[in-house]
Amino acid sequence: MQQARIITPGVGELAGKVASPDSGWFAGMPLWARLVSAIGAMLALTWTITVVLTYVERRDAAIADAQVFAESTNQMINATLTGMMITGVSKERAVFLDQVRESNNIKNLRVLRYGSVISELIQIQYTTPVLPCGYP
Repeated sequence: MQQARIITPGVGELAGKVASPDSGWFAGMPLWARLVSAIGAMLALTWTITVVLTYVERRDAAIADAQVFAESTNQMINATLTGMMITGVSKERAVFLDQVRESNNIKNLRVLRYGSVISELIQIQYTTPVLPCGYP
């Protein structure tokens, strides 16, 4: 078997080392095959990173969109219920809440009442009794 000597000027000790064709499966391949496989590996790595980053970005955008939608729905319902309470037509709030529940983009709707709201509702002689848990 013939051995080739690597000649590289200015490398010093490495200039005398011998490279044999059977030193590894990659070193024994032709140059074009090594280039194609190296470029293919880099492309696969790049595509994988691109897919992962795209997934993460879209997931974060979907979460942000859902939070913005929930906040705007919350503000709309709070404003409407407060307006109904001020005008004295809060007895019909169930109709409004049913209409909101039946809309296309809302899957679940809960109205939670806290202590200050419960005490205020009791002070105005609310027609529907309010339990301590906040449900009518």
